[in-house]
Amino acid sequence: MAWIVQNTSNSIVCIDDLGIVLQRGQTRDVDLLGRDNAERSRFLKNAISGGLLTEVKKDVITPAGSGIDSKVVDDMKKTTEQAVAAATAAHDAVKTQVETINKQNETINKQTEIMQKQSESLNDTTAALNKMRTLFEQFPMEMRAIKESMSNIRVERSEIAEKQAALTDGTSDAELKTQEKILKKRDAALEKNYKHLGETVTKKIDADLGDALDAMDQLNI
Repeated sequence: MAWIVQNTSNSIVCIDDLGIVLQRGQTRDVDLLGRDNAERSRFLKNAISGGLLTEVKKDVITPAGSGIDSKVVDDMKKTTEQAVAAATAAHDAVKTQVETINKQNETINKQTEIMQKQSESLNDTTAALNKMRTLFEQFPMEMRAIKESMSNIRVERSEIAEKQAALTDGTSDAELKTQEKILKKRDAALEKNYKHLGETVTKKIDADLGDALDAMDQLNI
């Protein structure tokens, strides 16, 4: 960068505010004194405008950031956009993976809960089976009688259900109601006896009725 002026007058030229003196025909690069200082110099401006000094050369100061090829700027912009897009895609991919993993963990947790419940149920059934075996060894006749009674009750209740389903419209309403009432009473009485027998067993082995019946079936009581 240079701003060169020449004394083209027939006398010495003094630029007091810059502290320089130019002899006739002498040139000087005032940029060496600082472009800002030269631009502010009142004496330099007057000397140039008055024809005492002639600008031999004055380079234009390139503003910061100018002069960069527009293609380079476009390429930088595209590169930045691509980088942002790639980062966004990577973020979305990670987010999707996290959601998938969370769903898989939920499924695993549910399966684990099911397995735990099945294990607990199996433990309960096994415990009931062991207790039932001990009870059967102590009271074989009584246990067989209870099992047989419960089996008979289930058969009777099944027959009652069939009779209720077989009631036809050919019978009068009064008779239908009477027969259904009788069947319901019989079924209620049988259900009560069934539960009573079940409670007799379950209290002895500390298990529910389903586990007790399963244990009795497995032991062929």
